[in-house]
Amino acid sequence: MTRVVCRAVYCAHNVGGDFCNAAGITINENKYGEEETDCSTFLPRDFSASLSSMDNVNYAGMVARAFSRLPLAHPDVECEVGFCEYHAGDKGCAAVEIQVLAANALTSAETFCGTYRPKSIGNYKR
Repeated sequence: MTRVVCRAVYCAHNVGGDFCNAAGITINENKYGEEETDCSTFLPRDFSASLSSMDNVNYAGMVARAFSRLPLAHPDVECEVGFCEYHAGDKGCAAVEIQVLAANALTSAETFCGTYRPKSIGNYKR
């Protein structure tokens, strides 16, 4: 399982620094900004977003987090960035850890996967 470190502090799923309480997140290609990727699971931290995200909460991870001796459960990562070095067919991610960055992000387009590395194709990188 890929460990998720989330630095998007204004996301409804971010609880306690860098812990993401989403059951699953999706990293996809960002077509709107300079960064190549974004976390499309990002929701602004407000009451209505918190209510709408109730079906995507990692309850087991929240309980594990309360007891420090238990390992933390991390979200399942679905990656749609096929040109990333860590993309593992069928939307999987082979990275041991990903970092969702952009601490001041207010939308998903303002976030990005800090672990992204362009896939090597022969002697070229995309």
